[in-house]
Amino acid sequence: MTLAGREAVLVAERVRVREIDDDEGQRLLRIIRRGSGSVVTWRRKHKVFGYLTPAETRQRHQQALAA
Repeated sequence: MTLAGREAVLVAERVRVREIDDDEGQRLLRIIRRGSGSVVTWRRKHKVFGYLTPAETRQRHQQALAA
């Protein structure tokens, strides 16, 4: 799909951010320290704490080199 010679990019809607309560924070800290849990829980934890996956790290590195 193109617009005026440029490729259109589909962007997801913004995510609403909310404060987490103490119980949720403690649960996340236990997951981090224990290192167990499902892959989904692990991925959510990394998103909450702002960690990058290896693929995201590579992508940001490539973007920095291209700039």
